[in-house]
Amino acid sequence: MAPEFSRRREKIPRESVTAADPEVLDLAHLARYTVGNQELEEELLRLFRAQLRAQVIAISQATDAEAWRFATHTLKGVARSIGAAAIAQTAERLEQHGFAGHSGGLLETLEAQIAACEREIDQIIGR
Repeated sequence: MAPEFSRRREKIPRESVTAADPEVLDLAHLARYTVGNQELEEELLRLFRAQLRAQVIAISQATDAEAWRFATHTLKGVARSIGAAAIAQTAERLEQHGFAGHSGGLLETLEAQIAACEREIDQIIGR
């Protein structure tokens, strides 16, 4: 059986897919790290999409400062690595506020940013 990332699906040609806002998902950033390998980009986007939800769950279920710091820091790192700058910035702000600082609406902002990023990823990988 072929790996998931090598299966071809009917989708919009890559050259016509651009994130409306590179702050949502900077495809040029991603392409630099994958040397333009579209299959690798799609696999990384699938993994990132799964990691987004896992880290949001970890943040929302954090019961102490260390769990909060680990979850927000992890989300910040994975978002930066893939080119999701807005998510990374919000995760960094959550990390800085700390577990006891409460989010002051940042969790809602993060949810909206993740939803926008998921839509971009779905368009790119053809869901």
